[in-house]
Amino acid sequence: MVAMMTRIGESGTGPEGSPAALGFKYLLAIVPALAAGVLLTLDPIDTPLLQPDSPGYLDFAPNRTAGYPLFLHLVMAVFGEVRPLVYVQVWLFALSLAYLAVELLRLTGSAVVAAAISLAIAMVPQIHAFHFSVLTESVFISLTLVVLAQFAVLARDTSILRWVVLSGATGLAVAIRPAGLSLVPLIALALVFHWASLRQRVLPVLAAAILPFALVLGAEHLIYHERHGPVRDSPAGSHFFAKAGLLEVDGAVSTPPALAGSEASRRLLSMLDADLRELRRFLAGSPSFAVRQVLLPKYEVFLQYRFAYDERQLAEQETGLEESELLMELAMARLSEAPLAYLGLTWDHYRGLWSTRPASHPDSVPLYRAYIEAKRPIPFESEVRELLESPRPLALARLERPALQVIAVLSLGIAVVALALWLLSRRVAGAFCVAALCAFMVHGHFVLVALTGVGIARYRLTMWPAMVIAIALASWAAMERFGPRGLVAFLRRV
Repeated sequence: MVAMMTRIGESGTGPEGSPAALGFKYLLAIVPALAAGVLLTLDPIDTPLLQPDSPGYLDFAPNRTAGYPLFLHLVMAVFGEVRPLVYVQVWLFALSLAYLAVELLRLTGSAVVAAAISLAIAMVPQIHAFHFSVLTESVFISLTLVVLAQFAVLARDTSILRWVVLSGATGLAVAIRPAGLSLVPLIALALVFHWASLRQRVLPVLAAAILPFALVLGAEHLIYHERHGPVRDSPAGSHFFAKAGLLEVDGAVSTPPALAGSEASRRLLSMLDADLRELRRFLAGSPSFAVRQVLLPKYEVFLQYRFAYDERQLAEQETGLEESELLMELAMARLSEAPLAYLGLTWDHYRGLWSTRPASHPDSVPLYRAYIEAKRPIPFESEVRELLESPRPLALARLERPALQVIAVLSLGIAVVALALWLLSRRVAGAFCVAALCAFMVHGHFVLVALTGVGIARYRLTMWPAMVIAIALASWAAMERFGPRGLVAFLRRV
């Protein structure tokens, strides 16, 4: 049984046929990607170019990594303004998707499979909206497509160059968006899965897998410190400060030693407890998880940036600390007293990433309306007035939510099976190996986001390509092993 299972997905042989037939296959595989680029160029999505986070990237704020501001600077140096950025981002996505499609064709031998996967990735309008705004999502998605393409390449070619590209693309993803750190363990996992073919050249492969990543992040480090000096700021402090305020803590929380002489810091700790107690009760009383899912991210983002603003400034002056460091000290003092509550909050965000359109689900809308009206005025009502808007039910949400939850279960199953295969036989190969790496990418990214951020669609959509590939290639690997041989042969011919 083990021997049979380990052969799942190993039989990809690449595209076959005459030069003309091969040319047609490659063209068919990349059609969805090129069509997406052309259609988005001719008919751009109407969305604001500048979003609330955009000024921080355009001005290279201290709490941003250097990758995306540098990318914006290069675009503006070439075109003289920022508006052409949208077309640069569109075609980065289209070309990255075309590259992925080519590698999927080489992996499976089927242009139909490669084109179908590309089409499934390209047909989500919410992803394309990112291309038309000054946000990191578009470039980050394009880089993840390159990473995914490298997973497909490694299934048939583990040469040094492939590890260099994987490592470099991962480093760029982290430089663009810190959440890209969730991709780093995948390099190690890929090394584990392909170890059998690497034993004779361990040191060169390890160097290829580590050095490009280190060089990219080293360059980002130098650029950041050239602009902002030796102390790095980040949004992490405000993120964890908000999370700390959402946790119910039994007993008093001691002021951290680094803040012991600051009266404003003591007041901030008191405000996290007393001033947010009613908000915590309001969230805890949500009539359903879907209602809580609408409320929780809005309140957490409010707490990150707008809660106790004056006291934060005063505490900075009293302590001499940067705001991020100050808020992290306060957050850790509170989180350390309620680790289980923090894990519960993380679980809420993780579940939220696997639930779509909570405000529009027909079953949730009446519950949400009734709860808001019964609790008026809601906590901090003037700061979160968007929560007072009455959502409209959307029938499509009835299909989207269970579909996404099926993907969650299947992708988790793929990851578990891959681990079992490796533990039993030390072999995970071919299309199923790629599917497993994609499954780990999705769940690993969601765990990192849930631990450090909020469970909203923005962060889920960046993992849509990995979700599609995980399910599609696991299905292809199973069909290669257990399905009708005639059907597999037919799909490889077209």
